[in-house]
Amino acid sequence: MNTQSVRAAAQLALASALLAAAGAQAAPRVTHELQLAGVSHHFSPPQAAGREWNQSHDGLGLQRTRLEDGRALRYSAGFMRDSHGKQGLYAGLSYSLHGQRHGHALDLGVAPMLLWRTTRFDSARYGPAPHRLVPALLPIVNYQHLPSGVGANITAMPQVRLSEDLQYPALVFVQFTMRLK
Repeated sequence: MNTQSVRAAAQLALASALLAAAGAQAAPRVTHELQLAGVSHHFSPPQAAGREWNQSHDGLGLQRTRLEDGRALRYSAGFMRDSHGKQGLYAGLSYSLHGQRHGHALDLGVAPMLLWRTTRFDSARYGPAPHRLVPALLPIVNYQHLPSGVGANITAMPQVRLSEDLQYPALVFVQFTMRLK
């Protein structure tokens, strides 16, 4: 074999190895989770006299999780009782950095969401509380116990008080999740 043949064979072998390595990257993993009820803690009392925040949020939603290259992309939608005690809707996504170790997964990221919710209590002065479409950009922490599929989405919302008719409290919210098999 001459030098050119050896060089060509080596280049072919190197190119084949690089292509094989590029093709050997792990395929994205997709899971689906039920989003269940949640609990919240409000950092201030309601402005409305004699009222209390709803801190137990019944509801149900669906979450689609795509894990790839240390990142998690989640799409979610569902319904849930809001802080004023009224049923509302939510839809959005989250983009997070993903890590897992010893049977636990933890993601840190951000979630742009659309919330269809009330922004005040019903009142004699203003009447029934209307539902409004509220855009939100929220920090998000996702946790999952991998063997069981039980997890939680944890977020915080700042206080917003733009008017008597458009307000909601600062809170921390935990929504429970269950991976579907």
